[in-house]
Amino acid sequence: LPRGRWHNFWTGDVVVGPSACIAYAPLERIPLFVRGGAILPVGNERQSTNEPLSALTLDIYPAGESAWTVIEDDGESFAYQSGTIAETAVRVTADDTALIVEMAARRGLYRPAPRTLGLRLHINRRPLALTLDGEAVEWSWDEGLGVADLSWADDGEAHQVVAGLRMKRHGTD
Repeated sequence: LPRGRWHNFWTGDVVVGPSACIAYAPLERIPLFVRGGAILPVGNERQSTNEPLSALTLDIYPAGESAWTVIEDDGESFAYQSGTIAETAVRVTADDTALIVEMAARRGLYRPAPRTLGLRLHINRRPLALTLDGEAVEWSWDEGLGVADLSWADDGEAHQVVAGLRMKRHGTD
C-alpha cells in the first residue's frame, strides 16, 4: 500500500503504509482498503438508479483535515448537464480529542426523495460523547470495527456532528 493510513473496509484493521500486506480474499469479497481522510458515500441497495435512495451513509475515515462534496442528480435523465444537481459540501477535522464533521446546506436545483442521512465514523475508539448540532443524539458503537454510527432524517440543512474523544496516553489508544 502507498504511504498513509489504510483501513480494511471489511474488518476495520488499520495498515500504515508504505507496506505490503496479505489480505484475506475469498471469491465473494475483494480486498478493499480505504485511505485515511476519505469520505465514502454508500447508498442502500437498489435494483436501478431510477429507484430513489432511502438512505445515504457517509463512511468517514478521519485523518487530520479533509473535505469532499456529495453531488447528486435524478439518476435517469440528462438534466445534470444543464445544472440540475444537488451539492452538499462536507468537511472533517480530526485530532486526538475530537472529530468534527461539518455538512453545509444542500445547494442546487435537484431535490432528492425523503431519506435517512447517516454517518459511520471509523475512529477505532469509542467516543465519550456524540452531538448533532450541539445536542446529544442516539448513536451506536461497533466494537469490532471501531465505528460510531448515527443517522437522522435528511432535511438538506447544514449540520455539525462532534465526537468527543479521550486523549491518547503514550503507548495506548
